[in-house]
Amino acid sequence: TYNYTFIGGDLEKVALLWLSDFITIFSIAVPVLHYFRPEKTPLSFTLVPNEPQFFKRLNHKGLLEILLSTILFLVLGFFISFDKYWFVYGVCATFIAVRHGFCYVIFINGIIFIFNYILPLINFGSLEYGTHGSTQLFNVHLGMSTMFFGSALIGRVISDLRNSEEELTTQKKHMEETNSQLSKANHEMDRFVYSVSHDISAPLKSIKGLIAISKLESTDNTEFPYISKIEQSVSKLEDFTEEILEHSRASRKNIEIEEVNLHHLLNDILDNLKYLNGFSRIQFHVKLDNSLIKSDRFLLKVVLSNLISNAIKFQKQEEEVKPEIKIRSYSSDQLIIEVEDNGEGIQDVYQDRIFEMFYRATTSSSGSGLGLFIASEAIKKLNGKISFKTKHGEGSIFTIELPLHENEL
Repeated sequence: TYNYTFIGGDLEKVALLWLSDFITIFSIAVPVLHYFRPEKTPLSFTLVPNEPQFFKRLNHKGLLEILLSTILFLVLGFFISFDKYWFVYGVCATFIAVRHGFCYVIFINGIIFIFNYILPLINFGSLEYGTHGSTQLFNVHLGMSTMFFGSALIGRVISDLRNSEEELTTQKKHMEETNSQLSKANHEMDRFVYSVSHDISAPLKSIKGLIAISKLESTDNTEFPYISKIEQSVSKLEDFTEEILEHSRASRKNIEIEEVNLHHLLNDILDNLKYLNGFSRIQFHVKLDNSLIKSDRFLLKVVLSNLISNAIKFQKQEEEVKPEIKIRSYSSDQLIIEVEDNGEGIQDVYQDRIFEMFYRATTSSSGSGLGLFIASEAIKKLNGKISFKTKHGEGSIFTIELPLHENEL
């Protein structure tokens, strides 16, 4: 520690020296270390700019305000007593800190230090700095120390906030560009899927037409034993193509809430499914407590079409069995739609995976394994839930839960 015997151990003067050291070191070292970094040379050290392009990126408006502040400080030196009005410098420094940040306020602090501490020592020109008061007063040094530190701290916070804001703006811009690219890719994918589906569907329909003509021309079906198998394979591929197209439409469709008549919707679905094998044997029971609902018609149709078509496909084939499908709707705090069948049901070992893409829970299925996956994804888009109860050999109940909308009947 220093031996302060030269000032008679006066604690006030000791504190004054400490504050003077702090102001000097803070005002000189902080700007130098902020703008430059020391690098070792063979004989000594040299200062290298931390950012070579930093001074080119300085705000011209900020530099102009620093110049005007410097002129103001010069004028203040003639007319005000420093020890009484030192806080004016603090106001100016804080103003610069709030408006422009750390790199500007440490610069203005350096100017304040030079004008009020360095120039009076060398009696610069005819300016009588410090003659209107004493900069050696303890309270003045304490106030100036606080001002220097406080304004620098405010500037540091402002700079960090602005840097964070710039980073967030850059990230937001990057995300917007990425989203734009993804939207473009999705649009191109939709066009590709539609084009491929159409290009595949057209020749499949032609093949089915040729098969039908061959059957009409043949008087004996045993003459062409493989035609029926070809027809089944073509139908399977056609169904798969339609499911891929349906999934593409459902996954990228924007939600459009509208009034939907469930009776009409179910009639449309059943009319589309009436050509499935075994449809004519099934007895349908429809009980709708809510006939008019608000939902997205397309997505709801996708869900119900897949559930009902599965209920038709997986009915028992025994002659003594009377296949039934029951469709119910009612509401509590949510809209509930149930599709129940007395078909094959699902074995316990398969139940955890039935909503996975391309997963088939039975070897008797000729489907692609997309139906329940598409239904599940469509329900998620509607902010709903889908669940099921099943017992192998007795049938299944699939339950759809959808949020009720305002003014829903």
